Amino acid sequence: MEFRLATEKDDPAIRELLKQIPLNGMLRIRYLREPSYTRSVEIQGMPRQTLVGLINNKVVAVGSRNIQQLHIGGDIKTAGYISNLRFHHGARHGISLLKGIRQMEDLPASRPIDFHYATLIDRDSLTRNILVSNRPRMPLVIDMGLLNTFSIPVRKKRINVKPGKKFEIIRGDENLMPRILSFLKKEGTRKDFFQDLDSGAYAPSLLQPDSFFTVFDKGNIAGVCSVPDMKSYRQYIMEGYSLSFAMIRAPLSLFYSLRGLRSIPRKGEEIKLAFVGFPVVRDDDPEIFRALLTHVYNSLSGTGLHYLSIALYEKSPLIRSLSHFPKINYTSRLYMIKLNNDKFTAEKIAAYRLQKNKSIPFVDLLRL
Repeated sequence: MEFRLATEKDDPAIRELLKQIPLNGMLRIRYLREPSYTRSVEIQGMPRQTLVGLINNKVVAVGSRNIQQLHIGGDIKTAGYISNLRFHHGARHGISLLKGIRQMEDLPASRPIDFHYATLIDRDSLTRNILVSNRPRMPLVIDMGLLNTFSIPVRKKRINVKPGKKFEIIRGDENLMPRILSFLKKEGTRKDFFQDLDSGAYAPSLLQPDSFFTVFDKGNIAGVCSVPDMKSYRQYIMEGYSLSFAMIRAPLSLFYSLRGLRSIPRKGEEIKLAFVGFPVVRDDDPEIFRALLTHVYNSLSGTGLHYLSIALYEKSPLIRSLSHFPKINYTSRLYMIKLNNDKFTAEKIAAYRLQKNKSIPFVDLLRL
């Protein structure tokens, strides 16, 4: 297999490859990027580089790297986010993965990169097992902990929540946006892996004022999140179910129907998702975020969505905010990776293993 930088002409072949490789698990889902793979990856950070692997001039592998400015330990560091690793089943082996990683090390960068990172589904897979093996010639990989992606079934009608503290929650607009960004810079930058908002890496579509929801407490912003429209370049198709889940799908769909929820998508049906981005609240207060997320959820009820999805680190106090929602949890893991040309030494990256229990990394589905 030979690797090279992808061009615009490779976009159709990359999208066709994605169609052929569902992500397996309890639910088998095809992650599509129509009508442009390039556009779907650019929202994860700029600049963006994509490698394709070819056998007999046919694209059989793909992987992307986005350069991001992240807050790490109180400083801004340059990181390479490795994503969308896909190998055709006939080309899925350790030699190909190692070759692709080595090619990625040689990619030009506009500035020195401190470290790389990736998120990989927390299950037994060849890609994950090889990448995290720390075998000879493979990069050093440090497990930074578990990520929970909660998919909350969206009701056809609004939900009622037990009375609690009253908060004012309003939709963002052009006038409010400067205050939203100021709040994110103040609260978000305290977390490792929070992307620097002044770097210009976020796509404008992710910073549309009307995609934000803002919660106020005594006249001050106490929390924000966003729900941008991403269906124009990210689609998810139900490919099938594991044997165990197939056995319970019918009664579970009936239960959903009785609860006023949409039934579990059928094979071949598009899964209609909305993603929660920028989930930042003052002091990680679960009560504030519960009020905010409930408001967002009710604003989406009756819109035809299947699920509202949010990713939270395993130790995040905000997980408690989801206690009154039915939900499906998909787990993945966050890894720091040292490639040969990275500025961080192996010892510095390894030190983060000791520090990971002291901080709660910021995880945002919008850039994963």
